[in-house]
Amino acid sequence: MKQFLISGPTQLHGEFTVVGSKNTVLAMMPAVLLATEPVTLHNVPRISDVDAMRAILELFGVMIDFHDHTMTMDASQAHYAPVPEAMARTMRASILVLGPALARFGRVSLPYPGGDYIGQRPIDAHIDVMRGLGCEVNLEHNTIEATGYPRGGDITVEAMSVTGTENAITLAVLAAGETTIRLAAVEPQVVALCEFLNLLGARIVGVGSNRLIVHGLGPKQHLHGGASTVIPDYLEAGTVAIAAAATRSELRIRQFWHTHNEALLSVFRKIGVDFTLEGEETLSIHPAGQLRALRVRTDVFPGLPSDLQAPMSVLLTQADGTSEIFETVFEGRLNYMHDLERLGANTFIRDVHTAVITGPTPLHGHEVVSIDIRAGATMVMAALLAEGQTTINDIEHIDRGYEALDERLNAIGARIERRVQ
Repeated sequence: MKQFLISGPTQLHGEFTVVGSKNTVLAMMPAVLLATEPVTLHNVPRISDVDAMRAILELFGVMIDFHDHTMTMDASQAHYAPVPEAMARTMRASILVLGPALARFGRVSLPYPGGDYIGQRPIDAHIDVMRGLGCEVNLEHNTIEATGYPRGGDITVEAMSVTGTENAITLAVLAAGETTIRLAAVEPQVVALCEFLNLLGARIVGVGSNRLIVHGLGPKQHLHGGASTVIPDYLEAGTVAIAAAATRSELRIRQFWHTHNEALLSVFRKIGVDFTLEGEETLSIHPAGQLRALRVRTDVFPGLPSDLQAPMSVLLTQADGTSEIFETVFEGRLNYMHDLERLGANTFIRDVHTAVITGPTPLHGHEVVSIDIRAGATMVMAALLAEGQTTINDIEHIDRGYEALDERLNAIGARIERRVQ
């Protein structure tokens, strides 16, 4: 078991540079199956989820070289391969293999994906997309089996699913005819995927809107090679900004793209966080006075991301009054509250979607668990505030989503020790 031992309280200072987006690169990587020439990605984060996706693609025969945040992939000799259960269970993003593999090979076999335990994450959107584009889908023994090359069609993505939209796009790129994708998600990683695919020769119109038109190149066609840079991780950027605000730090955050975090900045203004914007890609957090309690609601982009809900709870423990968090996306995403209470927070879970936090309250060191990627980062943020030593167990979840978070935070004032039990 891996642990973080964090000594607090501490303040952050200096500069922090955000790395490439986990959710973006995990969609780009399997999309390379659509190309038969080498593709290079720059600004790739060194996280374990990237390693897991690499292993899946190598199973399909993709040749991959990964060095110094640059990854070159060659799928010219790629072939069909069923994905083993152990690989699929490693992360939810394994489901993003469905669209590219089915479009390239006319068949795909993928066990139900794993990932974080944050509530029900149905696969209905993905099944509907494949069937809507003319493919046969069978679900047996907790495995998705799909066959047939896609045909253009008119499909609607259930609940504006991000990964459902991404699979619809990659499947439609090599479809026979034109595809209209309605209620498409517009998260930054979806826009980045569309721009990446267009760079490689796809024909996607309406990028950034909820209605995409994909002019399919046709079955057994392919995209060409190229190079692209992964956008900064707006979730990491937001998490570190929240940590700086909660610890009353003076911190400059580079590669903080303002347009990707407008909902967070709106919350900052309402709660009383002191910050300044520099250009379009830098945010500076300054020590603030008393913070105000607030009702926070998550939503699909451009609303406040569900992935920033847990970190936001740490900031609310330092606000004056009673705050409320309303989680609209995942009904299991408030489970981390129990560990936040162990650190001294005054919280209770009203129902599966609502938590109440009363502050300001001092936090103190305790032993807690990283139950998922975002909850793990939240425990790190809380430990920076807490008096004494906090032990965070199961930090493998943190390593899935954040590159060397302990080292990078230590460089700006944190005191984090990594241990292996």
